[in-house]
Amino acid sequence: GAPVLVVAGPARRRRGIHVAVEALAALRVSGPAPHLVMLGAAADDPSEYAAAVRAQAAALGLGNRIHWTWAADEALRESWYRRAVLFLFPAVSDALTFEGLGVACIEAAACGTPVIASRECGAEDAVIHDVTGLLIQPGDAGALAHAIE
Repeated sequence: GAPVLVVAGPARRRRGIHVAVEALAALRVSGPAPHLVMLGAAADDPSEYAAAVRAQAAALGLGNRIHWTWAADEALRESWYRRAVLFLFPAVSDALTFEGLGVACIEAAACGTPVIASRECGAEDAVIHDVTGLLIQPGDAGALAHAIE
């Protein structure tokens, strides 16, 4: 089957789901195209941000490769982490928001899933660059795509 990339958490801009979607579109892979699974956000999430991400995915032709899964249950999250080839934490911060400790990064790593996360957020406390995962500049979809490849 297709490789699975996972993002976890609520559909909020600071989680950087839009960055993951843009990176997915930029990937140059020779095998099956990866799918992105977003844990913790339902497909019918009515928030403005979730609607914007769904529109972005559709505009990029990725609608069939993006999957929204409500995964509040720890066992279900763990099963997705174990199935994933990578866990993505492409958090973005601005003057009003900051993504704190990347607990999901720790959960994914505990399941043996490699992590790619943003610098300048709490993930730096959970990921050691080139040791337990990779750290990229926040908001840089090209860098995220390159790290995934």
